[in-house]
Amino acid sequence: MPFAESDTKGVRACRSKIRAAGAQRLMGQAPPTGHRGSVRRAAVSTAEGGSSTCRRLARAALCTPAAAAHDALPGSRLARLPRMAPPEHFCARIASALVALAASAAVLAVSSAQQELAEVKRAVPDLERGAGHFETCAACHGPDGGGTRDGQVPRIGGQHVSVVEKQLLDYRHDRRWDLRMEHFADRHHLGDGQAVADVAAYIQQLDPSGPAGQGSGKSVNAGAALYAQRCSSCHGANAGGDEARAIPRVAGQHYEYLRRQFYDAVDGRRPNFSPEHIRLLAQLEHDDIEAVADYLSRLPRRQPGKSGATTEGAGVR
Repeated sequence: MPFAESDTKGVRACRSKIRAAGAQRLMGQAPPTGHRGSVRRAAVSTAEGGSSTCRRLARAALCTPAAAAHDALPGSRLARLPRMAPPEHFCARIASALVALAASAAVLAVSSAQQELAEVKRAVPDLERGAGHFETCAACHGPDGGGTRDGQVPRIGGQHVSVVEKQLLDYRHDRRWDLRMEHFADRHHLGDGQAVADVAAYIQQLDPSGPAGQGSGKSVNAGAALYAQRCSSCHGANAGGDEARAIPRVAGQHYEYLRRQFYDAVDGRRPNFSPEHIRLLAQLEHDDIEAVADYLSRLPRRQPGKSGATTEGAGVR
């Protein structure tokens, strides 16, 4: 089969399709709710459409003989040679080389992110500078970091410093996907680790006003039981999170935002979720997700400063 240029473009487009799906969720398209079933089944249904195309294009890129790949090039020496079958392990060798290359790139990306996180932790946050950086954030998140009740923009005011720092760096290093946040977390808007530390400290001391967006209220008790059984060991009995381990505060978060994050994590649109966390979420039924998200949205948010959370390694100026 000839190796067309469109196939190469198609392989590169696969990742863009996944990112676009996450952007559609952000703009208000709700996850599947038309039937009862596990999140895993919903995820498979969502992803099935593009997966066969990706596999076809990947096979074309890996297993097309070298002669066929060059036939379309005028004057190519290979095109003038007799067609020869490639060694039977040709595809395997190419695939192994690509996997090794991808692994090497991933290691470099992780190393870069770790170095920048260390830079952030060494910085002494300045709230005045943080307030200046937050003016850009306030356009979507609001002046108190309260987000929007429809869940398109999360509540971030009062969130742990370590959590905000990690999420900003994850957006910057392609570990979390959102078109708007990737743009505003880049080095053009937050130039260095100091800027990330400044804005994270400013966000932590904000106190969002008003209640969060909530669900129907029909299954709050069931949600409380599920949370206590499956989530409280990490996020805490009151869903206050953990500053030291960068576990987010989820109490008082908007219902629709929480619900979308559950689906996005299992669908593969939250690369910074751990495999263990994804497996845990994949065990939840649709009604379970509704119940837990509704329960969390109704929990009171603890006032900033009362959790004992401080920026590691430094005070705040």
